[in-house]
Amino acid sequence: MIAARRRISLAIVFVLLATMGISLFPGTQALGRAAAASANLLDNPGFESGMITGWAGMAGTETLSTVSSPVYEGSYSALVSGRQSDWHGIAQSLQGKLTAGRTYDISAAIRLNNASSGRILITMQQSDGSGDNYLRVAESPVTDSAWMTLRGSFLYEPSGEVTSLKLYFEGPDAGVDFYVDDVIVTERADIDWKAEANARIEQLRKDDVQILVTDEEGRPVSGANVEVRQTRHGFPFGSAMSSTVLSNGQYSDFFKEHFNWAVFENESKWYSNETSRGNVNYSVADRMMEFAEANDITVRGHTVHWEVDQYQPGWVQSLQGSELRKAMDDRITSVVNHFKGKFVHWDVNNEMMHGSFFKDRLGASIWPYMYQRTKELDPDAKLFVNDYNVISQPGDNDYKLHIQELLSQGAPIDGIGVQGHFGATIDPIVVKQRLDNLATLNLPIWISEYDSTQPNESIRADNLEALYRTAFSHPAVEGIMMWGFWAGNHWRGADAAIVNMDWSLNAAGQRYLALMDEWTTHQSGTTSANGQYAFRGFHGTYDVTVTKGNLRATKSFELAPGSGVLSVAVQLKDSGGEPGPIPTGDLKVQYKAGDTNANDNQFKPHFNIVNNSNAAVPLSELTLRYYLTTDGEDSLVFNCDWAVVGCSNVSGKFVKLGTAKPNADAYLEISFKASAGSLSAGGSSGEIQTRSHRSNWTNLNESNDYSFDSTKTLFTNWEKVTLYRNGQPIWGIEP
Repeated sequence: MIAARRRISLAIVFVLLATMGISLFPGTQALGRAAAASANLLDNPGFESGMITGWAGMAGTETLSTVSSPVYEGSYSALVSGRQSDWHGIAQSLQGKLTAGRTYDISAAIRLNNASSGRILITMQQSDGSGDNYLRVAESPVTDSAWMTLRGSFLYEPSGEVTSLKLYFEGPDAGVDFYVDDVIVTERADIDWKAEANARIEQLRKDDVQILVTDEEGRPVSGANVEVRQTRHGFPFGSAMSSTVLSNGQYSDFFKEHFNWAVFENESKWYSNETSRGNVNYSVADRMMEFAEANDITVRGHTVHWEVDQYQPGWVQSLQGSELRKAMDDRITSVVNHFKGKFVHWDVNNEMMHGSFFKDRLGASIWPYMYQRTKELDPDAKLFVNDYNVISQPGDNDYKLHIQELLSQGAPIDGIGVQGHFGATIDPIVVKQRLDNLATLNLPIWISEYDSTQPNESIRADNLEALYRTAFSHPAVEGIMMWGFWAGNHWRGADAAIVNMDWSLNAAGQRYLALMDEWTTHQSGTTSANGQYAFRGFHGTYDVTVTKGNLRATKSFELAPGSGVLSVAVQLKDSGGEPGPIPTGDLKVQYKAGDTNANDNQFKPHFNIVNNSNAAVPLSELTLRYYLTTDGEDSLVFNCDWAVVGCSNVSGKFVKLGTAKPNADAYLEISFKASAGSLSAGGSSGEIQTRSHRSNWTNLNESNDYSFDSTKTLFTNWEKVTLYRNGQPIWGIEP
């Protein structure tokens, strides 16, 4: 076997990109092949001399010749025949032509002659002080019916004296002939990949917003203060979620603070749900789903089936024929119906390129059937393929052909799940190439599983940024799912985590938060003479607050992809001067300190809203504000510990004041879902127990917080907590 005699170098970066007219670098397509060939380091790269000059057989026993048909371009191509082993092929020496420490891009057109299908590898043979190394540059399936372009890159890092350096082509079985044409080896230019990605992000992930502020009579208001805050990303930034979310408060706090999508790591897999035949149990997954729904987290389904033998439930592995078919069918019906309307995606049959449990036993038609049946049961769910080694290694052409075959068999595939389990270092240019190749299928791509195992946390951070910035900037990518985050339960161990065992952020975690901050829009300014305030923001949900003198208004809106210029109208209304306590008989806020220690790592204000009016009030119309000083830039995390109306109906967020006030530069805003119901006339909300902390769990200083009072250990009317109805102040005194 080829692999048996190779030492694969970590210095190599693997790339494979089918020829689809996609340029590696934006703006370079116009340069054409002639420009690339002008920098080509090979002799006789297109065999246009009609001779084999510059090339030789790798073993020395091969027969090399030029032919005039078929050709990829020009008048000639090379034919390699007389191959007595799979590693026999055509080669050219590059010794003395490369510069240590530089990356080289390689491409070639390949076609088989006397076999319908096979695999071709581009390999670098390098002999130096470390010995003889065979470095895989690219690999792809090829046929005799069409030319396939292989593209690869490698970093040249020799050790000591180099005594041999050859580029060669190998791979098909002995006796299989193949053609080679237009071989190119060029030194990669220095490229600011980050600047190019940022330019794509600016165009893809943002749109323009025009806020028009008017008074109650519809006249534009100039000079009004406008504060815009993005409250939720429109783009899915998610993670695998384990059952730890049900038992570990720090895990659940981190998850709901930093991810807006989830996928259950193991809890909706067949081996978790049906450990013995007929004993189906979704209780853990259901509780996780309740957590996700309570915190507005969207969930992908993973997975209906898993094609790899070892991941079948134990009782399934011995089944055959109709028994297996019935068990397989029963599983689809059960799990898809159970999570219908909850899981918005399904990974229908996981890792079909790396397993064939059902296909071997039930025939090839079972694969498209699984997709057809899942779509029949839940037409609204988006159905995905999901596999690995397709962007972390040169498997994108294999994946592409695999998906095309499934589509041709009638599988209703809605999206491409790309697992990105990386090690060593990530080359963003290589990742983009592979995504470009898969994008030619015109299906949405999700980075369905991301992690990078790297002991050096600085490199781990660079890897995370390389993947996230490249994927976020790619027009075909519609979501990124991290596959775990905490060292305490990461499937690949602490070296892949972004959060350490003690819940401190390592360099990768800090980089992740920095990227989320970079891709979140917070802006403020004043309206123009015609009452307008314009900005360009990332897609997502926003709150805008507008004030001028006694006039005030708040509004929420969503900026969605393709919005063009989104117009948001805001009407200012007279708030009647400084808000104070409302007259007796209306709503009031009661407060008590759930934690009287002003210098620990949490603060726990508890609230009760009392309705002394003679009419019921929907809780969804009300918002509470608790004012505090943040004493630093670390983000704060809100938790509802218990509430009579149900914590799933209670939401909290932290908002910075545009201008800091005495003992307050931010506030905690608590709101309610419609499902929280109404405050009955003469009734109250009942106790609402909240708890908040810094994301890194460092201590807080509550002694200078406007709304904090350690003496209030029983519920007391408290004017330093304000209450709003439909955005208008109705109780309390703002700082």
